Order: sequence, then C-alpha cells, then structure tokens
Amino acid sequence: MTGGDGAAAATAGMENTRNEPARKGPKLRRPNDPPARYGPLEEELTVEINYSGFLCGFGAAKSYVDGKQARFDGCEADTWSPLWLTDFMEQLGYRDRDKYTLYWLLPGMDLGSGLRIIDRDVD
Repeated sequence: MTGGDGAAAATAGMENTRNEPARKGPKLRRPNDPPARYGPLEEELTVEINYSGFLCGFGAAKSYVDGKQARFDGCEADTWSPLWLTDFMEQLGYRDRDKYTLYWLLPGMDLGSGLRIIDRDVD
C-alpha cells in the first residue's frame, strides 16, 4: 500500500436518487470513476491500497504479485490515522483483522527497504 497520489476529494451535497446526504470523508473510488481533484488549498489525499496478493522475494528483488488496487479519495491530512485502514479493508471485504497484515510503503522507497508493518496508530 502506498500513500496519497495527490488526487482526491469527497463529494458533497445530496445523492440524486434518494435525497440522502452524500457520505463525507474517505470514499472508495469505483473502477470507472475519474480521479478526484484537489484545489491548491485543500488538505486531502488519496490512499492507494494493494490487496489480495502476496509478497515474494527479498531486498531489492521483493515484489507484490497477483494483487488488486483500490483508492480511497477524500482522506483528510490533518485527521489521517492508520486506523482508517481497518475500515478501508472492511469495505474491501476483509472483516477479520487477524487474517491480514497491513504494511505502509514509505514515500519514495521500494518494497525491499520501505515497507513497515502497521500495528498501532503511532506508526
């Protein structure tokens, strides 16, 4: 998983079918949705999650194989917490936290040296 791709914004206003308020906060980007856009003063980011695959190899040869990608737009930078990742994983169908491990890829680093296990909010 990697940090923001600089794209996102949550939709605001009313959903057009039921007159219900649109969900605020992070939103799973659907496959045909265009990337969300930020204005220069917005403090939001997109979180990209690579899931349903596996890590293989060691060091510089480490790679992530057979995975899928999901992007969550509209994550607020000032309230961001790795704890949100558990909610994102639930939205992707992973309900049992004991059956997966979360990793964070440090910006600008490769899989061989930049992966960190996320096991608490301070990571």
